[in-house]
Amino acid sequence: MNPQRLVHELLLRTARIIIVIMAAGTAFLLLTPMATPALAQQVTMETLLDRIQIEDLLTRYYYDLSQGQARELSEYFTEDAMLDWDE
Repeated sequence: MNPQRLVHELLLRTARIIIVIMAAGTAFLLLTPMATPALAQQVTMETLLDRIQIEDLLTRYYYDLSQGQARELSEYFTEDAMLDWDE
């Protein structure tokens, strides 16, 4: 076998091996379930309602804060809340 033919055969074999390895790696990635984030939570009607209520509360809080309505701000905290203001 001449040297050029030998190199050609070697390159073809190497290319086939690389293709098989890439196909196996792709199949592994596609078939392996992706890890879910630690904070992922199942979405239910209850969680959606909770999120909407939290968003509404934050919207009202920041609106009252922007309007300088201090009396209304007290509604967002418990009776024993303390404001710790470091100067």
